[in-house]
Amino acid sequence: MALPSAADIGPTRLADVPDGVESALVVFADEFGWAPVEDAVHINDFHATLLHLFGLDHLKLSRQFGGLNLRLTNLGGKVVRKLLA
Repeated sequence: MALPSAADIGPTRLADVPDGVESALVVFADEFGWAPVEDAVHINDFHATLLHLFGLDHLKLSRQFGGLNLRLTNLGGKVVRKLLA
């Protein structure tokens, strides 16, 4: 029996969405599931949103590395309110 192709499966859905995250969110990806088709989020914004869900302020969380205080969200990063319930 052949496995279904990505075109047969359709849009990728998030499974087991935790509390506080929009549960009706559907992520539309290309036919390979590699690149987003719409509403792309920068990685710094994604990290800021995850840290917000953990109850941490991404602007205050930093780590000393090479004599510099570095943040996971670098100089950018905004909480994506659309992903929050």
